[in-house]
Amino acid sequence: MYSIKKQIRKPYLPTYFEWTNPTTTVNTLPAVNIVENENEFVLEMAAPGLKKSDFNIQLEQNKIIIKSDVTEEQSTQYNRREFNYQSFQRSFNVNTRLINQNEIKADYTDGLLKLTLPKREETKETSRMIEIS
Repeated sequence: MYSIKKQIRKPYLPTYFEWTNPTTTVNTLPAVNIVENENEFVLEMAAPGLKKSDFNIQLEQNKIIIKSDVTEEQSTQYNRREFNYQSFQRSFNVNTRLINQNEIKADYTDGLLKLTLPKREETKETSRMIEIS
């Protein structure tokens, strides 16, 4: 009975297009992971389907700003659409006393934008054995 009601509401869709969760949330900002290790911070942004030329990355007033201005053609009619390519902007504060701004690097491979923010030499943790006299 349940599937019959669904078919009555959507007679144009075959039953193999029925989804169990009809409510979805749309998040237009790419997900980000930030990892710190001994020598650097690594910022990874999941942005599949874009090209390197779609990104604009700037360092302004102690902030890294990552922008993408992407427009899609609206010529395709979708039965269901769960991903899209939209413009976005993300910004992250950067401690300039900790990060070597001149050595920041970016790479985009397989849908993952990776920024490497090396630490300044004087801020890297060092450890040594202290002998008791």
